[in-house]
Amino acid sequence: MKTKLLLLLLLVNFSFYAQTNLVSNGDFETWTPTSQPTDWFRISNGLLYQDSDAQKGSSSTKMEITSGTIHNMYSSPFATQSGKTYRVTMYHKLVSGTITSVELSLTKTDVFKTPITKKEETTSLNSAWQKIEFEYVATTTQNAEISIWIKGTTATQILVDNVSIVDVAEIGPKYTLIPDVNFENKLISLGYDSGAPDGQVHTANISGVTDLYLSFDSITDLTGIEDFTSLTSLKSYYNNITTVDLSKNLALKEIRFDGLKQSTLNVSSNINLEKLSLVRTSLSSIDVTANVNLQELVISSGGYNTGEEGSGLFTSLDLSHNPNLKIFECNGQKLPNFDFSSHPQLESISFDASRATSFDFSANIALKSLSINNSFLLENIDLSNNINLRELYISNTKIINLDLSHNPAMRLLRCTDAKSLETINLKNGNNAIINPSNLYLTQTPSLHCILVDDPVYSESNWSVSKESWVHYSSVCQTPQYTTIPDVEFEKVLMLKRYDGVLDGKVLTSRIASVKELDLKYSTYDKISDLTGIEGFTALEKLTVPPHDLLNLDLSKNIALKTLNCSGVNLNALDITNNINLVTLDCGNNNLSTLNLTKNIALNELNISSNEFKNIDLSENKALVKLILMNNNFTTVDLSKNTNLNYLDSRLNYQLKCVQVAEVDYALKNWSIYKEAITSFNLDCNEYTLIPDDNFEQKLIDLGIDKDGKNGKVVTSSIAGVTSLDVQSSSIKDLTGIQDFTSLTYLNCSTNVLTSLDLSKNTLLEKLYAQKNELTSLNTSANKSLKVLNLGTNKLSSLDISALTKLEQLNVSSNALTTLNVSASKALASLNCGNNKLTSLNLTANTALTTLYCFNNQITSLDVSSNVLLENFMCQTNKLTTLNVSKNTALIMLDCFENQITSLDISNNPKITELACNNNLLTSLNLKNGNNTKLDLTFSNFKNNAKLTCIEVDSESYSTTNWSAIKDATANYNVDCRPYTLIPDAAFEDKLIALQIDKDGKNGKVVTSSIASVTSLNISSSAIKDLTGIQDFVSLKALNCSTNQLTAINLVNNLSLTELNASNNALTNLDITKNLSLASLDCSYNTLTNIEVSKNTALATLNVSYNALTTLDVSKNKALTALNVSNNNLNSLNVKNGFNTNMDWFSVNFTKNASLGCIQVDNAKYSNDEWNGKLDKTSYFTEDCNTFTLIPDSNFEDELIALKIDIDGKNGKVLTSTISNVKDLNVQLSDIKDLTGIQDFTSLEFLNCQFNLLTSLNVSKNSKLIELYTHGNELTTLDVSANTALTTLQANKNKITALDLSKNSKLVYVNVMENALKTLNLKNGNNSNFTGALLNKNTSLTCITVDNPSFAASSSVFFKDTAATYSATCTLGIEDSVFSKATVFPNPTKGEVNINNVSLEKATVYNSLGQLVKTFVFNNGETSNTINLSGLPRGVYFVYLISGDAASAKKIIVE
Repeated sequence: MKTKLLLLLLLVNFSFYAQTNLVSNGDFETWTPTSQPTDWFRISNGLLYQDSDAQKGSSSTKMEITSGTIHNMYSSPFATQSGKTYRVTMYHKLVSGTITSVELSLTKTDVFKTPITKKEETTSLNSAWQKIEFEYVATTTQNAEISIWIKGTTATQILVDNVSIVDVAEIGPKYTLIPDVNFENKLISLGYDSGAPDGQVHTANISGVTDLYLSFDSITDLTGIEDFTSLTSLKSYYNNITTVDLSKNLALKEIRFDGLKQSTLNVSSNINLEKLSLVRTSLSSIDVTANVNLQELVISSGGYNTGEEGSGLFTSLDLSHNPNLKIFECNGQKLPNFDFSSHPQLESISFDASRATSFDFSANIALKSLSINNSFLLENIDLSNNINLRELYISNTKIINLDLSHNPAMRLLRCTDAKSLETINLKNGNNAIINPSNLYLTQTPSLHCILVDDPVYSESNWSVSKESWVHYSSVCQTPQYTTIPDVEFEKVLMLKRYDGVLDGKVLTSRIASVKELDLKYSTYDKISDLTGIEGFTALEKLTVPPHDLLNLDLSKNIALKTLNCSGVNLNALDITNNINLVTLDCGNNNLSTLNLTKNIALNELNISSNEFKNIDLSENKALVKLILMNNNFTTVDLSKNTNLNYLDSRLNYQLKCVQVAEVDYALKNWSIYKEAITSFNLDCNEYTLIPDDNFEQKLIDLGIDKDGKNGKVVTSSIAGVTSLDVQSSSIKDLTGIQDFTSLTYLNCSTNVLTSLDLSKNTLLEKLYAQKNELTSLNTSANKSLKVLNLGTNKLSSLDISALTKLEQLNVSSNALTTLNVSASKALASLNCGNNKLTSLNLTANTALTTLYCFNNQITSLDVSSNVLLENFMCQTNKLTTLNVSKNTALIMLDCFENQITSLDISNNPKITELACNNNLLTSLNLKNGNNTKLDLTFSNFKNNAKLTCIEVDSESYSTTNWSAIKDATANYNVDCRPYTLIPDAAFEDKLIALQIDKDGKNGKVVTSSIASVTSLNISSSAIKDLTGIQDFVSLKALNCSTNQLTAINLVNNLSLTELNASNNALTNLDITKNLSLASLDCSYNTLTNIEVSKNTALATLNVSYNALTTLDVSKNKALTALNVSNNNLNSLNVKNGFNTNMDWFSVNFTKNASLGCIQVDNAKYSNDEWNGKLDKTSYFTEDCNTFTLIPDSNFEDELIALKIDIDGKNGKVLTSTISNVKDLNVQLSDIKDLTGIQDFTSLEFLNCQFNLLTSLNVSKNSKLIELYTHGNELTTLDVSANTALTTLQANKNKITALDLSKNSKLVYVNVMENALKTLNLKNGNNSNFTGALLNKNTSLTCITVDNPSFAASSSVFFKDTAATYSATCTLGIEDSVFSKATVFPNPTKGEVNINNVSLEKATVYNSLGQLVKTFVFNNGETSNTINLSGLPRGVYFVYLISGDAASAKKIIVE
């Protein structure tokens, strides 16, 4: 079948293209050598290319718009004949860009290409091959051309292929392709096609079809529909159409698709369209702006069966161009609020399952039917203008009030599942036209009132249309609601349709008639609060879900007959009001008591798995069934329950006796439902042994023991006793107390007890056991204790960790060494005096008001948390400090006989009693403003030898009243405080403004008032001097920015974490002691250096706008922000191993002109993340260290030995490590070469004597003060750059000439034992010389000095006898070596040639004998050149040296 179909398609294809094509090269198969299509031409603003993607054949033409928005190509001319019909065809395909139109034209051949006819495509332009085709009837014989125009954006490309114009007479019958076999089968069944499917149909057979109905035909492709040109109605139901193009079906008036799978549908060409229906469609949008005649539009995601629904993807829809719309359905889409205002003719609207929150139908006067079901977001609607409305479907919305009083035509109202609806106003004056079968108001749990024309009529005719609790009325009253605070409870009520909205309440009338309520739902079983149950006043049966309940109040449910509340963890249950209760199941709870005396109708009772020890069933005579399983019963009295026929008492392992009326009956019927220990008896009384005679006698006296002195007491008679006082009764043994299980108060004080077991008395709240002989007491079971008095016993330890409710504790006069009261947070009174305690932690006891801890060995005590403390006695301990500043409620304080050095009660205005004698006080502040209330009758301040000043309210009052209670060396004064000087007035003004300095402008501040300050902001205060800051010892944050500070001393501020000292005039800042510093801003100062290596906590550092030259933050590994901009940095080390903690926003290295290298962790990271945060002359690298070469091995060895070279033997040394060296001694080291000395730029003292040096260059050592070079082999020495030189020792060398005239500070020189021939000592400072050792230079005949006569007479100048001192020594006479030497030109402008002599050196001196230039030659040549350019014009002497010979030549420089 497939082969046959393919053959038919090929034959059809052949028939389409076998006819003569008048367009030359219309298939674009031939191309010129310049890659242009043969016989085709183009305009200048576009290009043509050959492309292998062809519609048919091997190539097509690609048209590209290269400029502007249009492009054109046209064919060579061809002839058309009058009277013939021609079919013009072209295929096109979009490649890239955006095309707005493609035009195929038949034009004349004139220069204007005048159109004969044309067709333009503006839609469906995409990347698939598409055809443009039209027919033309020639009216004249003429030549014509094909012209193709495209419009689009620049750079757009489109493919064109198979352009043809053929004579229709040559074509034969026209066929329409039908590629979908199911579509063709349908056409065959409809008689439009015949025979077996062959993929085509005669176009003539379908062109006249007006109606096409396709249903359940499995069609996916409607290709071919375009030739149904007469089609007015197209309906497709339950197909899966993925391909359909209706652009040629211009006559269409009705389109209906059910199950359209195509993602787009273009109906813009179907301008006659009146009805459009799209059900179960995959479309997300549809453009109907061109369909101005549209009257009916249906868009629905719905289907008839589950799984047949559409996608419902519509989010927007423009109907502004469809004014004739009468029916509009848009169900199950994602459209938001919709505007219907421009459609006044609308008669039917269906907008079900929308996302709209509101609708405006005020303009839709003609509206008759409205459906907005399942609009879950809709909260209100106004239909007052829609007076013609007949039908309304409005189920499942959030509408609360529905007003239909303005809709008199209303005939049908369906308003079900409206959970939020509270009222409906149907009072429209025409209720009679509403048929009961058309009124649906059910499943509306919040609805309480329906306003109608006639309530009687409505109740009579419409009663089944509403819920039973809803009333028809002419006036709606305010409804009553019952609060439901538990969300889970309300959810269950909603599931049961008793409630509609989760709003914490329910309509009281809705629940008032409910008789049975089962709340056990697997999904909502976590109800913890049944508040609201009281509204169920008719409730007879209640089942509670098994979850922890906060409460269960059934006092209003008096009709209750059956209650199941098992497994809800109830601690209490009150059913005294539920007198009708017949069945009660409260098993699996935590109940220990239950009052059943009012429930006389009770027939069945289950209290299994609770905490019952006893229960009173004496009034429940109707009881038939009783389950007591798994409790703590010891006895049960059933003697009154004579109707009982079922009893289960199993799992009560302490139940020994069940008291019954008939033992035989019980044994016969209930024996199998009990434990072996349980027996049935007529009397179940148990007894408790009382072995101590005095204890039993006391119980007899109290009327508790009523059966005489027999060593025992009936247990039941003591089990309910709550208070017992047996004090002062000589009792030695309290055995029997264990069965006083209800005891809350016990006083057994002043007896002779040695032990006490209260483990069974778990309800005990108050215990008085003082004045006994107890050595231990276990209180772990007495968790309810509030008062515990164990004073005057023999306890050595006590564990009260279980006593969390304890309020009063007395353990005085015992032998305790430790006491932990941290668990007793409610403790208000503690007496632990007269023990052996060394410490006491009270930080958790914030409720403490009384504390007695005297006569112990406590060394420190913190009461800062005990702010309610009133009475405090801590005398006779070993306390060294005591701070009561937080104890403002303190009334009494006894702290005498300790080692306290300072005591301040200035913050204790309520204190009336104080004793602090016998301490080590040096400071005592009593100035609390209330000294007159201080009663010191039995107190004093004596025996505090170092106490000299006692601060008080009034000096005169204290002296008058208290003079006898102090040491003679102490005085009373109103101010004893130490002060800190604040010399800067502006600083003090700021402290006053900040209320830190509270004693006025006096140049000082109380030290104690600043010692605790942690944050200080004194910025912008014109402060010049920060003296006093040293006593802010607790300071953590300091802002002193924008002041006039030149210095700041922070060595005492060790807690400092933040410092802002920006915008000052600081030249130095020492933060080496501030190790906690995390943030530092010292920008805008004049700092030249700052050391931060010790500040390892530093996270942010801003040193911008200073004069820093170097900065090293390699030790600051916590750094997250760094700003060093606007400095003079030449060295910056940021290599701290954590550079990744700093991003682009947190660094700035700019405006440092001399900064080249910035040392970092990773240069790539820094370049990527910090790009633009450094100058163009700077760069990031992992190593910025500059090295100085040290070629001489012995020189480097010496530097290593001196720990100057720290990176090992490698022929170099870090420049940075030598640049700061001031003193260098490398004598006696066999050094031949001192290369590297040039980078010792800070060198002041150099000793390189007794080495093997032949040369020495110290021209870069400008700070050199002393130079020792003796004992070497130097032939020259230039110290002209060493102007700071004061001492030169260069003896024992081979120096021939030496000029010291530039060394104006020189005062000592030793050049003995050299080969000097010239020596210039004329430095202007000869008179200050302390030594000039110039002798043993046999060739030296003249020495230039400041003053010859002074030098000759001085006792510190020494020379050879042959030498003379002169102010202007003439140079020596030429040797025979220089007899043939020539020097030219002379005069010269700079360059001088020296020929016929082999030179080693040439030195140039001015007319004053000062060395100005030196030239060294080592080439052995007899022709040399020197350059004197740059020297001032004048006479110079060139001193030529060759071996031991020398000669001077006079040169004139022009």
